[in-house]
Amino acid sequence: MAAHADVVGMTVGAECVVAGELGLSYAALCMVDNLANGLGPDKLSIAELERDRAANAALLRDGLEAVLPRLGAVGR
Repeated sequence: MAAHADVVGMTVGAECVVAGELGLSYAALCMVDNLANGLGPDKLSIAELERDRAANAALLRDGLEAVLPRLGAVGR
């Protein structure tokens, strides 16, 4: 699988195409909560998924809190 993709799963490709056709600015920020569940040797448990999702949510929240105020100042 690694020869063909870095991440497998749901994407926002269709939304990006439609936004472009409508002339809308568009950005996507995605987090990986489980790395290729089902492709590795061990089965991912719900507890592991929830733990990883919570950790990613905290990282995303911290990152956005640091970046978003700066984006609001662009062009001023």
